[in-house]
Parts: sequence; structure tokens; C-alpha cells
Amino acid sequence: MELRNLKTFLYVAEQCSFSKAAILLNYSQSTVTAQIQKLEEELDILLFERINKTVRLTNESQELIKYAHQIIKSSSNAKK
Repeated sequence: MELRNLKTFLYVAEQCSFSKAAILLNYSQSTVTAQIQKLEEELDILLFERINKTVRLTNESQELIKYAHQIIKSSSNAKK
């Protein structure tokens, strides 16, 4: 699991939008989509419900948010 994929996941979750997250991260939308798909494959869960052009968090992704913040914080602390 790559940290950048977790960070991208958090941006999408906060924005409820792949395209807004892509803009904030300075990525293409296809890169954001690929990173989220990779994370979904690795975890074997659906992270977002995609309905028309809206994105909604699943129950599993709401749980992952907590862990993602902890992992990123721990990684940042380890680099200090």
C-alpha cells in the first residue's frame, strides 16, 4: 500500500470528488482514479459509491479514513 494512494483517498473523501481532488493534488483525474482503484484492489473493498457525477463514501471508506490519517501521521513522524 502506497502512502500517496492513501493521501489521494483522503483528498477524494474530503472533496467528495475525483476531479476536485485531482486539481488540489495537481494530478490528472485518471491518475486519481487509478490510485483509488489500486487501493480498492489491495484492500478488496469498494471505497466510493459513484452515482452519476457524485461520489459518496461507503461504510468501509469511512473506517479507512481513521486509519489513513494515523498511517500518514506515523509516516511523517518517522521521517523527523
